[in-house]
This record gives sequence, C-alpha cells and structure tokens, in this order.
Amino acid sequence: MPTPDSVTTLNILGNGIPALVARADQTTQAANIGSTLLYTVPAGGAGTYRVSAYAVVTQAATTSSTLPNVHISWTDNDTGTVPAANVTNSTTNNTVGTTSMFANQPNATGGTIQAQAGTAINYSTTGYTSVGATPMQYAIHIKLEYLGN
Repeated sequence: MPTPDSVTTLNILGNGIPALVARADQTTQAANIGSTLLYTVPAGGAGTYRVSAYAVVTQAATTSSTLPNVHISWTDNDTGTVPAANVTNSTTNNTVGTTSMFANQPNATGGTIQAQAGTAINYSTTGYTSVGATPMQYAIHIKLEYLGN
C-alpha cells in the first residue's frame, strides 16, 4: 500500500474508506506561517475532504504569548469561491504542552470542506504573538483525508 506522501491519484480509494492524501508537520515555529500548499486536488478528485489540525506550545515565551490559529483555504466545489476557516482556536496559555484543536467543530472531528478539482488547499497560521527575550515556539500537525465526491 502506498504511503500518504506517495499518493498521487485517488485510484486507491474505495469501499467508503477515507484516504489520507496530505499531511504537514511544522516544528520549532516562532512566527506565523504564511499560506503554504497542503494539497492540489487532482482531476476527478473534487468532493469532500476532512481537515484535522493540532497545534502545541513547545517552548514558552519569557512573558506571554498567543498560540496561533491553524487556517485552511480552498476553492469551494459548489460556488467556485475561496472560503477560509480556522481549523484550531488560538490560546494565550503560555505553557509548554498547551494544545489547540478543532475550532468550531462539534464532537472534535475536524472540519469538512468541498474542494474543486484542479485547485489548491492551503494552510497558514494567524495570530502568533510572543513577548519577552525567549520567544514562544510551537508545532502544528495537519492531516487531510479524501472522503469522496
């Protein structure tokens, strides 16, 4: 079976089993992450995707900090517009091990989107702040699954 990084088509999908099609792991971050490509939706790959994200403080700031939101943008399959959403909440708890998951998602299942074929799904972070000589550092881990059309 191919690894998630080697999946280039959606031919392995079937039987209603979600397929992990992309992931991003960023560590030792000490600033917002600009818009970064997570996945390019292939021809024939339009449909429902589930985005899961996890952010964690790995180094506390000297004085205070804000763990940023993980933000996702995509081209909507139904409207062709480019919506964007926070997948995690931000937090001002300046303690190593503080996590942020699932913004506005009932049952902590991650967010679902309808993505258009041939378009990009991007991620970024917004809201990072850090005060003091030692900067707050954080890690994020994002998974993208294809659920079907």
